Amino acid sequence: MASVSLNVGGRSYGGWKTVRVTRALEAISGSFQLGVSERWENQHQPWPITEGDECTVLLGSEKVITGHIDSRELGFTATDHTVAVSGRDRTGDLVDSGVQLKGWEFSNVSVLDVARKLCSPYGVVVSMQGGLTAPVLQKKISFDPGDTVANALESLCRTAGLLPVSDGSGHLVLSRASTARCSSDLVEGKNVLSASSKYDQTNRFHKYLVLGQHQGDDWINGSSAASVRGSATDSNVRSSRTHVIRPEGNVTPALANTRAQWEATTRAARADTVSVTVAGWTQSNYLLWPINKLVHVEAPSIGVSGDLLISQVTYSLDIHSGATTQLELRGPKAFLPAPVIGGENNYWKELIKPV
Repeated sequence: MASVSLNVGGRSYGGWKTVRVTRALEAISGSFQLGVSERWENQHQPWPITEGDECTVLLGSEKVITGHIDSRELGFTATDHTVAVSGRDRTGDLVDSGVQLKGWEFSNVSVLDVARKLCSPYGVVVSMQGGLTAPVLQKKISFDPGDTVANALESLCRTAGLLPVSDGSGHLVLSRASTARCSSDLVEGKNVLSASSKYDQTNRFHKYLVLGQHQGDDWINGSSAASVRGSATDSNVRSSRTHVIRPEGNVTPALANTRAQWEATTRAARADTVSVTVAGWTQSNYLLWPINKLVHVEAPSIGVSGDLLISQVTYSLDIHSGATTQLELRGPKAFLPAPVIGGENNYWKELIKPV
């Protein structure tokens, strides 16, 4: 059986009946739910586990959660005595807690520095994903005293095309979609237990129009400044559906076209979702299936063939299915950074490079 341990106060707890651990690219905090026997098989005395306790959860030797126990449920029958325990990463405090700042407005400062100020009161360390440079805010951003830290972080990261993601060790990493690959492919008839896909055109359009204005200068003036237009087409949408975007701030024709193309590209990628379940928790290299890595999928029965990005993983264990991993997969272009209109942002050069 797969090895699972919950460590609290320097002690390890076992005797698991059910396990469910979830981490997601679009979630600030990972979570876990464990159905446990209160007595470890090698212990005669029960070990107390209390809500609020600091804890770590390890699958095999890999740490997947570092945080706190949120809740417990106790029960017994004539033959059994059980404890159900659930909790989240330390970053879960950011979801529940309010912003504490000495000042509420920021500009001309690194996004990473602002994120660290937001997270510092809660002991959460923030870093950049390897290979990325923290953008500098060129436009003013402000927060309200009633904001949660998670909402403030999402607003901040949206201006820089970043995703705030828990790394499993209680820290927060400002990330973008990775180009790193898994060591295993997902192949129907080989290692895929089950799979499903959903294709939805509800939020896709045939044509995207960006209509804006630009302050006149030596290069853009007159009617060109008063009526800036950009467009893109999604040829896979056969109706005449058109989506019109009116961005705020100065818009050049090049930026208008970039924004229109971004809308067409990301909406198409987000319209398709794939879920795959595999046996066990690890790849061929014996490491856990990760989030934010590319994996090649061959599943002709659901119309999938190509590289997808793992956006969420759920590791499960129960007496019926044993250890399994459910992978939620999206097209990598679903996570392209959103173009920010207005201001000479120093990360624009990253956004307009081919991905």
